[in-house]
Amino acid sequence: TAIDPVTTLDHQHEWQDELRHSESEHEFQLQDLIHRQKAAVVSARIERRKPLPQIEAFAGLNQFNERGSDRTIEDERRESVLGLRLKMHLGDFWESRRQSESALIDASALQMIIDHNRQEIESHIVTEMNELTFLHSQVHSAQENVERAKKYYAITQSEYARGVKNSVDVVSASDRLLD
Repeated sequence: TAIDPVTTLDHQHEWQDELRHSESEHEFQLQDLIHRQKAAVVSARIERRKPLPQIEAFAGLNQFNERGSDRTIEDERRESVLGLRLKMHLGDFWESRRQSESALIDASALQMIIDHNRQEIESHIVTEMNELTFLHSQVHSAQENVERAKKYYAITQSEYARGVKNSVDVVSASDRLLD
């Protein structure tokens, strides 16, 4: 009797196109780190601007001069003033610079982590695609083996019918086909 196992191993060949992806599809996994990195950069910029000097403008018209040592007439003690006053705290400058550099280092470290995570994701995907390609090739190899076993079984059946092979050969060929 003829044994007819599954002759084809049906499977998709378009799987590679369906599994192709873009980097943006995995960007959601990095959003927290990206936002923290951007916040660190902004923090560094803010810290760098903190120690800027404070400039105050002042003016006065016909101000009465209160100097006690001046013995001039009271009307002559009036004066007008126009000027700028510049204030800067050096301690704040150094502290702000240190904090700014620290925030930049944090931002740089977060960027390295983001880059590393992107590489891990990409590496994982490449590995998975390679494994799928290998499994796909195994499916084709198995299909070829089934075809060879069917041919061998058919040849063995034909030779048995002619009397060239015995029943043990036919059983062996059917076992090969079923395995």
